[in-house]
Amino acid sequence: MPTKIILASGSPRRRELLTARGVEFQVLVTNADESVPDRLTHDEMVKTISKRKAEAAVRVLTAGQISDGVAVIAADTIVALGEDTFGKPEDKADAKRMLLALSGNEHKVYTGVTVAHIHGDKVTYRQEVCVTKVKFRQLTEREIDDYLIGGEYADKAGAYAIQEEGGGFVEHIDGSYDNVVGLPVDTVMEMLGQVES
Repeated sequence: MPTKIILASGSPRRRELLTARGVEFQVLVTNADESVPDRLTHDEMVKTISKRKAEAAVRVLTAGQISDGVAVIAADTIVALGEDTFGKPEDKADAKRMLLALSGNEHKVYTGVTVAHIHGDKVTYRQEVCVTKVKFRQLTEREIDDYLIGGEYADKAGAYAIQEEGGGFVEHIDGSYDNVVGLPVDTVMEMLGQVES
């Protein structure tokens, strides 16, 4: 494991997941550009954005010249229903559109993880993508409207939080639960274990 770990994310869910596993880290939010061309596959989308976040953090760290031996964790999560991609909703109407589409259907949650290791004047990047299948039960419009009142949908890919009230929409999952929350911690721990301290 590296001696110093930086989480390039402002997500409280990702912080909680890492903390629960006993990982000590610092947070560095970079506000990296999260736009991607439509022609990319879902795997390519999350890998592209997570690497962009990691690269932005590396630039900040190396500019401060306190970076040797540091590992940076960056991640990006999307919800995919067929060819459609659902990121964070723009507003309540956009969130309702997403939840109506997900209702009664199986979707996939993709999280791309990039771990950047800074050693001397070199930076190495490792990337993985974790995919979890999630099946929603059939939702009524009233249920969705009631859910949206609480505001939980904001800043959540697919407009729901499986670890909160949105978990009541889920019929079953196939794969990593942590991935749906926002960070596949087992994958991250494995990647960190490959980094030289």
